[in-house]
Amino acid sequence: MTNKIKKFLKPRNFIFLILLIGMISLGFYFWQRRAPKIPLYTQTYRLVPEKISQSAAIKINLPPSIDKVFAQKNIKFEPEINGKWVSEGKNAFNKIFNFVSAASLTENSNILFFKPDEKLKLSRYYSVELTMLDGGLVKSDFLAVEDPEIVAIFPRENSETPEDTEITIVFNRPMVPLTTLGYLESKDVPVEITPKTEGRFKWISTNNLQFIPKERLIRSSNYKMQMKSGLVSMDGLAVKGKEIEFVTRKLRYLNLTEGQIIYNQPISIYFNQPVDLEKTKKEITLINNNTGKEIPFIAEYKSKQKEEIPEKEEVFGFKSLKKFFAQISSNIGLKIEFPKNIKKENIDESVIQIYPKEDRFGREKLWDFENSYTLKINKAYPLEGDIILDEARTADINVTGIIENISAESERTSYVSSDFFDPQGKLWVTFYEEIDLGKSKITAQKLKDIGYGQKCKEEEKIISEDIECEKVPDKKRIYLVFQSEKIGLAEKLEVNFEKIVNAEGLTLNKEPKRLDIVSYPQFKILRTFPENNSLSASLTELIICSNNPISVPAKEDYEKYFKSNLDYELNNWRNSWKVEEKFPEKFPGEICDLGQFHTTISYGLMPKADYSLELNLEDVFGQKQNLSIKFKTGEMPSFGLNFYYLQRDYNVTTPEKTKLTFATENMEYVRVDICKLSAKDFLSYLLKRPKWYESPEIITNCQERIEDGIELPKKYWIKNYFKFDVKDYFENPIGNYIITFYHPNYKSSFWEGGRQISRPVY
Repeated sequence: MTNKIKKFLKPRNFIFLILLIGMISLGFYFWQRRAPKIPLYTQTYRLVPEKISQSAAIKINLPPSIDKVFAQKNIKFEPEINGKWVSEGKNAFNKIFNFVSAASLTENSNILFFKPDEKLKLSRYYSVELTMLDGGLVKSDFLAVEDPEIVAIFPRENSETPEDTEITIVFNRPMVPLTTLGYLESKDVPVEITPKTEGRFKWISTNNLQFIPKERLIRSSNYKMQMKSGLVSMDGLAVKGKEIEFVTRKLRYLNLTEGQIIYNQPISIYFNQPVDLEKTKKEITLINNNTGKEIPFIAEYKSKQKEEIPEKEEVFGFKSLKKFFAQISSNIGLKIEFPKNIKKENIDESVIQIYPKEDRFGREKLWDFENSYTLKINKAYPLEGDIILDEARTADINVTGIIENISAESERTSYVSSDFFDPQGKLWVTFYEEIDLGKSKITAQKLKDIGYGQKCKEEEKIISEDIECEKVPDKKRIYLVFQSEKIGLAEKLEVNFEKIVNAEGLTLNKEPKRLDIVSYPQFKILRTFPENNSLSASLTELIICSNNPISVPAKEDYEKYFKSNLDYELNNWRNSWKVEEKFPEKFPGEICDLGQFHTTISYGLMPKADYSLELNLEDVFGQKQNLSIKFKTGEMPSFGLNFYYLQRDYNVTTPEKTKLTFATENMEYVRVDICKLSAKDFLSYLLKRPKWYESPEIITNCQERIEDGIELPKKYWIKNYFKFDVKDYFENPIGNYIITFYHPNYKSSFWEGGRQISRPVY
C-alpha cells in the first residue's frame, strides 16, 4: 500500500493533484459569487387582494386561529355575490407552472376560495367582511378587473428587430408573486421559439416575462414565438395562448467597390452582417470588358490585422495561479510549459473580396493594367438565418496603369507639363505604390539623374517651404533630370519604363511602358487684340495670344519694353495665363484659342487717335520677340470718365473766397448749371437733396439760372484740374447757390429688376 502511495505521489501526479484541487476551489468560489440571489420581499396583511379578475375565485386570507368552517359562515360580500366555496385542488392552483408559487400555497393553508356563479362586474369595488369570534370585524375591499391575457409581445408582430433584442411577453395581470422573480428553466415555461435559440426565461416583473438569449437572436431569420395555453395567473385563471412572427435584422448590401482601383486591389462587397462565402460566390460573375469574356475569380473574406490572443488562464484572471504552480514545479525539479500568447488572424465575414484568378501573364490575384471589369452578384446568403438577400447588384471598375501621375517642375513657370517641358526643370513620376528604384530599369534620352522624391517622416505633414520636418525618401515618387544644354526647342524625348519592381520585389510590368515628353517651342506671337490696322480700337487694354508665357518686366522698366508714338498711361502688365482645355467652352469674348497663353496689358490711350506701338517681348524661358502694331482708337468709353470734388459738397464761405477746385478725367469739357435760390428754398433742397441721376431742371424755383460750358485741356487718363468762381457769373456773389456739373457721356450703370440700366451722373 505504501509503495502505491509513493508511486502515486510522483512529482507529475502531485502537481496534477494540486492543480485539480485549486481549480475546484476557485470554481466553487466563483460559483458562489455568480449564483443568482432570490430577492426577499415583505407584504402587508389584507383579507383579500386589492384586485381580482372577473372570472377568478375570490382568495380570502384568514387571520391566524380562525377556523375555515367558522369563516365560511361569517363572511359577507357587499354587494352580495352568489357562489360557492371551493377547495384549492378544485381551484386548479396545482396547474401553476412556477414551483415557488405552488410552494407558497402549501405553506399557507389558512386560505379560502369563493367561486362566484357569474362573472364579477368589471371595474366595480366589492367589500368582504369577516366577523371574528369576539364579535370584531375584519373588512377589505377589492376591484374587479379584466381576466388575465397577453396584451403585448415584443418585438411586434411582423416587425424587423436587431439581433441583440430580448423577447418580452406582457400580461395585464400579475402572473407570479414577487418572490418568484428570477430565471426559470425552459421546461417550466410553455413558450416555444423557432428557430431554436439558446437562452433563459426571466420574470422581470410580476406581469412581464422575458426571454434573454444566451448571446443574441439568430440574424436574418424568420422567428415564430408561440405562447401555449396552460399558463395560470395569480388568481388561478388560465391565459389564452398567442403566436406572433417577426424577423431579425435582414442581410443587406452596404457598399461595393466601384470606379478606379489599382492592379492588386480587390472588389469588395460590403454587407451589414456575415455572409456565407461558399453559397454567395456561386451567385457572382466577373467579366473583363476589354475582351467581353467571363473570367475565373477568387472570392475570400476580408482579412483583418492579426490579433494577439492571451492564453485562457490570463483571460480568467489566473495569471498569479500559473506563476504559483510554476514555482512549485521548479522547487521539486520539474519544468511545466504553459501556453504562450498566440497570434490569430481575424477575418471579417461581412466583407467578400473578389480578385481575378490571374492576370494575362499568369500572376495570381492581379488585374490586367488599364482594363475595365464588371462584377455582378445576383443574391447573397446569410451565414446564419434563412432570409436570403434576393437582390442583384453590379459594380464597374477600371484598373489603372502602374503610374498614377506624371508632372513637371520649373522655376520659370508653373505651366510646364510632359508636353510643355522645361529642360532645366524636373520630370516627376508618381506610382500607386512604393517601388525599388535599384531593381527597376528606367531609361531616357539625355538623362542626367534619377532619384526618389522626399516626404515628411510624419505622414500628416506635407513638404513645404513654410514647414520644417524630418525628410525621408518618398519611394512612390521619383524625379528625372535631363542634360538641358543638349535639348533643343520642341524636341521629343523618350522615357522608357522597361522594368518597375515594387517594394515587395514584384515586377509590375511584364512589358515596357513608353512616355514621350516634348520641350517648350520657339516663342511666337499668335494674335493680338486690337489687331494690326484695326479701327475703333480699345483705349484701355491690349491682349496678346502667344504659345509661351510672356515674362512681366519690372514696373520701372516698362518704357524699355513698351513704346508709342502718342501719349499713353501704362497701368498694369498682367501675368500670362493658359486657356485650359479643361474648360469645355471658351470664356465669353475670349480671343485666344485653347492651349494658348493670354496676356493683358492695361493702358490708357487718347480717343480717335492713330497709334503705332512697339513692344519688345520676352517669354519666361528668355526667348525674345518684337511686336509692331498700328491702329486707330475709338470713342472714349463712358466708364473712363470721372469727376472729383476737392472740397465738401456743401460749403459756407465769405464773398471774398468764392473759388472752388474740381478735377475731371478723360473729359474735354463740362457743362455747368448755376441756380440762385432764396434762403428758404435753398434750405428745403438742402434737407431733401436731388438724387444723383436727376438733371438740374428738377430745381424749378431759381431766382436766377445761368448755364455754361467749360472747356478743358485735352489730357487723358490723369486728373485734369480746373477752378470755378461764382463771381465770374454774378457781380454780387452773396446768396445761396446750387451748382451742377455734368457731361453728356458721363454715366453710371447698375442692375435693377434683372436688367442693366445706365443713367447720367450729375
